[in-house]
Amino acid sequence: MGGELVAGRIVGLFGIHGELKLQLLLGERPAFSAGERVRLRMPGGAALDVTARSLRPHAGRWLVAFDDAADPTAAQRYVGASVLAYAGELPPLGAGEYYDHQLVGCEVVDVAAAGAARLLGPVERVEHWPASDILILRGGAMVPLVHAYEPVIDLDARRITLSLPVGLIDASAGERA
Repeated sequence: MGGELVAGRIVGLFGIHGELKLQLLLGERPAFSAGERVRLRMPGGAALDVTARSLRPHAGRWLVAFDDAADPTAAQRYVGASVLAYAGELPPLGAGEYYDHQLVGCEVVDVAAAGAARLLGPVERVEHWPASDILILRGGAMVPLVHAYEPVIDLDARRITLSLPVGLIDASAGERA
């Protein structure tokens, strides 16, 4: 089935019918549909299974309502909860698309370095900025994941190879996240 992943977070209330704002952390669509059971990790750490009463996109984000919360007062208890999914249940992606958790731990290598390839370190997390996705490496270096740097992602080898411009990453310190 695959490991448990944090697929999203409940970040606030919306309206008067118990809807909640859902921030997605995996993909562009929730890993569940209206009517399905959803596993939550509450802020205190407890796991809770609830049924999604409704799910809809609104103004660039998703709104979800749960069966047992028909108004903002009842829904408030879910604010701050993490929405969990299992890696094996995530929808398949197209060619050249990856979930963040697939990239975390991959070694990043710069092949444009003078003389030989330069190992920059493993990916600790992926951030999604307006201009591009950014790989945050151990030690804090930030590497834009853009087509111009000719990324080659080999998940089997756990390696991301790029051809970075000279000076993008300071070999001694790197940019700090």
